[in-house]
Amino acid sequence: MSNSNLISRMLRVLDEYEAGNLSSEQVERALDFHMHGLECVGLSAIDRSRDLAHRLVASHLSDGVEEYIDTEVTSEVVSEMRLFLRSLPGGAGV
Repeated sequence: MSNSNLISRMLRVLDEYEAGNLSSEQVERALDFHMHGLECVGLSAIDRSRDLAHRLVASHLSDGVEEYIDTEVTSEVVSEMRLFLRSLPGGAGV
């Protein structure tokens, strides 16, 4: 499967998450699975994807809880993940 198809699938996973159809943990697993299928992507990109996915889970769990300091807004992490995916080889046209 081409990079653009895999990236498109990952972007759809994010869409499903935002629609409330997937949990943050399901998104984390799906993104990690698809990242390993991409061609011409180094370990640093896979690590970056894992970092973003972990941040998504952490921001989701602390969303709306004021006692957590330095937590991120979930929508900002999703937006950053979209930008990252589109920056990968084959992601520009998706």
